[in-house]
Amino acid sequence: MKKFRRVVALLLAVALMLGCCGALAASEDASEEPELTEEERLSAIQDRLWLLLDIIENYSLYETEDEASLFVEALSEYFLRHPEDFTEFADAFMQTQDGYSHYMEPEVYDSSYTMNDSFVGIGVELENANDGLIKVVYPNTPADEAGIKAGDYIFSVNGREIPEGEFYNVFQTKLRGEEGTSVTVGVRRGDQTLSFTMVRRKIVLSNVSMEDMGDGVAYVRISHFGDDISTFVDFVNVYNGLDEQGFTSVVFDVRGNNGGDASVLANILNQIIWEKDAAMFTERNRFGDEVTHRAMGLGWEPEQVVVLTNDYTASSAEIFAGVLGEVAGAAIIGESEYTYGKGVGQYVFSLEDGTMILITASEALIGEDIHYHGKGIKADMVVSPAYDYAAEELLPLNPELQFYPHARGNVVKATEQRLAVLGLFSGTPDTVCDSETLEALHSFQRAHGFREEDFASRDVLTALRVLVPGLQGADEKLAASDPALAAAVALCKK
Repeated sequence: MKKFRRVVALLLAVALMLGCCGALAASEDASEEPELTEEERLSAIQDRLWLLLDIIENYSLYETEDEASLFVEALSEYFLRHPEDFTEFADAFMQTQDGYSHYMEPEVYDSSYTMNDSFVGIGVELENANDGLIKVVYPNTPADEAGIKAGDYIFSVNGREIPEGEFYNVFQTKLRGEEGTSVTVGVRRGDQTLSFTMVRRKIVLSNVSMEDMGDGVAYVRISHFGDDISTFVDFVNVYNGLDEQGFTSVVFDVRGNNGGDASVLANILNQIIWEKDAAMFTERNRFGDEVTHRAMGLGWEPEQVVVLTNDYTASSAEIFAGVLGEVAGAAIIGESEYTYGKGVGQYVFSLEDGTMILITASEALIGEDIHYHGKGIKADMVVSPAYDYAAEELLPLNPELQFYPHARGNVVKATEQRLAVLGLFSGTPDTVCDSETLEALHSFQRAHGFREEDFASRDVLTALRVLVPGLQGADEKLAASDPALAAAVALCKK
């Protein structure tokens, strides 16, 4: 009976959506009675249904051994008359487990979960599904070759303007299509209206890229961990041998990475972690069964490892950051204090008609016992994506000009200006290092992991210059476009 009541409780949690309890869910005359809250309406429905069950159990002539079958029969009759409601109900039913469990039609699953590394189209990525702003133009694609740029706004396809709310459908069905066919795209670029005709072709994307940041620092971007071996192969081709090419430090970027297959993640981590048998991460189900992924010791040991994260770093990408932080001693620099906080994994079942069922089946732990679900991975240093200030008004800051209390000069004013941008210095910046300067300096040192002292060291001034750049040099240009990456590179070079 206890198990039955749990089943019934789950079904009741989605009863409001069906509209089959309308007489209880809303008053006949809203002007006569105050409107009930959703919680009150749900409670009324539950009370009525439990009453029905009690009446059947205690007074019915017919004995029912499995009371849950009553609900199944009733729901079956309902959905026989209203088949259009079934998917919505089934998805809500699955979500009584958690927000990651779903019942999805194939096209919804494909748009939400598949991580295709190739497609036929023109080679652009939209900012979101609700408008036509182009976020990325992939290199060496029809869009790139035609001259379309990130920031362009698509407003028409094949001469037809795109109605509001239809951008995702147009993206899937019009921009993508059969290889070798043509498509004409109208875009707005500032005050200009431009038209581009392109031939669709197969676009093959890699989830892994590398850039030489100079002075032995390699920047490795992992956009997601994929669901097949291709991401792992791409990573091996990029990462293995970097030490032999003279690289001594590595910055891994998993900002915006929403995860991927756990086996792909484990294989990639095995190429990085150099400590054999170290516990990387553990998967545990509700029965207590668990599997701990241990390092094979295949990696090489950099002088410094940094991982870049943000609040969209999720699932496998969080494990990646957490493992490197715990096992490889990596510094985690975040654009937010914590990552997303998804530390659970799903089993996926595919039905014959293409319907996909997702059920949360395991929890992931960093190492063997570090829980992060619902919390996220905490950054060692937080670097906001941008600060609102006029860079041209800042004096140049030379980190070589370290200073003590009572020092005088433009280096003090340049320091105070940047501390003011960060909200740590409230006075008027001047050229004298006084108690107000030191108080703000101490706050900065504490916030960014430096030893608190009455001394503006080279490392502290470098970090401050990276966080709040002025208009000077290549490092500042990087800091202006990507402060978190600039901070990571500066940490590797110090």
